[in-house]
Amino acid sequence: MKNNINKITTFRCMFERLHILLISILLFGSIGCNNNIKETYAKKLINMKVEKEELFTLKNYVDSTVYVKLETDTNIIMRSIHRINIFENKIFIHDSKMKTLFVFNMKGKFLFKIHKVGMGPGEYASFTSFCIDRKKKLVLIHDLRKNTIFKYSTENGELKGIIKIKDHKSFARDITVVESGDFLCYSNEYNKEAYCGFWLLDSVGNFKKQLWKQTDVFPYGSFEPNPIFIKQYKNSIYTLYDAVNNDLYHFDGINFTKEYHFDFSELPISTVSMHPGITPIERFDKKLVDIVQVANIHETSNYIWTVWECNNKKHQTFYDKSKQKLIKIGGFINDDFVLGRLTPTDNLDIICFEIPARECKDLLKSDKNNEIGHKLKELMKHASPEDNSIVQIKYMKK
Repeated sequence: MKNNINKITTFRCMFERLHILLISILLFGSIGCNNNIKETYAKKLINMKVEKEELFTLKNYVDSTVYVKLETDTNIIMRSIHRINIFENKIFIHDSKMKTLFVFNMKGKFLFKIHKVGMGPGEYASFTSFCIDRKKKLVLIHDLRKNTIFKYSTENGELKGIIKIKDHKSFARDITVVESGDFLCYSNEYNKEAYCGFWLLDSVGNFKKQLWKQTDVFPYGSFEPNPIFIKQYKNSIYTLYDAVNNDLYHFDGINFTKEYHFDFSELPISTVSMHPGITPIERFDKKLVDIVQVANIHETSNYIWTVWECNNKKHQTFYDKSKQKLIKIGGFINDDFVLGRLTPTDNLDIICFEIPARECKDLLKSDKNNEIGHKLKELMKHASPEDNSIVQIKYMKK
């Protein structure tokens, strides 16, 4: 009888210990999920091995196109269009070399500009990135050097406020405001004493939450200007690109999930765009060139467009989500437009291209088959080499 009681007691103790262990595992697992430090597997893997380039028909994915010839004046000469944002019939353009935000209407007429460069009060020392708070109708310019976000009116560019990021160890390369008023941040630069990966700041600049942390990685090279890593993908959903591991995440304000992984492993190059543990100097000394660097990525409802670089050569790919098909773009046909430079934009289901005015004359001469549309051709004919660019705004099918 005593032996039976002892056996029962022993099994009960074992069961209780197992029960405690299971609760502990679930508890810590739950904490890990809440912190969302790292997702192991992507929902979809995109194999970037494409045997040959194809001619591509973009118009199958486009609802309509608007061509805008940007006004030119001695005070509004732009040198390098980095990012475009369209809001309330205004085109906001970040010129990275001029450290200026130029604002035009949809017909290309210049409205105003924001150029407050300096170390004084109300001035930004660097123009790292910008976004638009659509609820509050504010332009937000992020100054990495001062670790500050400047708020300007979208109506006239008037300074409306300053947010000082409280933790000085924040080296965000891209910042976007989300619907809650928080700021979604990304940095690909590893530093033991700084934030890296993706994290959230609250509306007044306090650190709020780490979404995903990158460790032991140094940048392949400095991005100048910084590409768009974070943009609004759908209402209340944001797409975030990790330039180290070639992963694309989605964030809905609560859940942070890895949606896509761009797999370069079948190509005769490195599988990541940055080598862990190797400094830029070591990389230069070793002459490492077989590295994939995604210079531009643009996700909309139905497709993902990438511009990536390897061995000093650029490639463009177009991924059709519905067909799960990747096309390596070798040229364009039947599109009624001249392909300019794909320009990053924050807008939903919009893609923008820039045709520099200095290239218009040569492009018109090369149009032997009369493929350039009449409206665009007229704009190009009247463009002088010193003029500002023509912007093509394409509204994609949803």
